[in-house]
Amino acid sequence: MTRFAGKTALAVVGILVAAGVALPAADAGSHEGATGVVKERMDLMKGMGKAMKTISQAMMMGGADEVSPAMKAAADSLAASTKRVPALFPPGSDGGGTKALPAVWSDNAGFNKAANQASKAAQALADAAAAGDTFALMDAVDAVGASCRTCHRTFREKDE
Repeated sequence: MTRFAGKTALAVVGILVAAGVALPAADAGSHEGATGVVKERMDLMKGMGKAMKTISQAMMMGGADEVSPAMKAAADSLAASTKRVPALFPPGSDGGGTKALPAVWSDNAGFNKAANQASKAAQALADAAAAGDTFALMDAVDAVGASCRTCHRTFREKDE
C-alpha cells in the first residue's frame, strides 16, 4: 500500500460514509415530484456526493501517490458547486419533496455560515488538488466531509 493510500484509508472511510448520507436519498427516488429550485439543489447535492466519491475512491485505490486529473476535476466541481448552495435555498422553497429542515430558513445566518465553511473547505480541496499536494488533499477531504456532516446534522432531515 502506498504512503498516500495507507495514510488516507481510515480518513476516507469516514468521508465515504458522509457522502453516503447524501447519496441514498437522492438515488432512492426523493427527486420524484421535485421541481424548480428544489430539484436543482437535490441534483447539485447528488453531484457533490459523486465528486466526493470520485476523490475518495481514487485515494483508496492505493496505486498512486499523486492527484489524478479525475480527482482535480471532481475537486473543481465540488468547489464550484458549494458556492451555489445558499442561493438554492430561497425563502418559500421548503416544500416539494425537500429534506431541508425549517432551520435552513429560521436560522438562515447559521445555514449560510455552514454553507460558507463548506465552500471554503471545498476550495481548499480544489487548491490542494491543483497543487498536486496529496497530504493537503487528505486534510481537505477530511474538512469537506466534516463540513457536510455538520450542515446535514443541523439543516437536513435524517434518512430513514
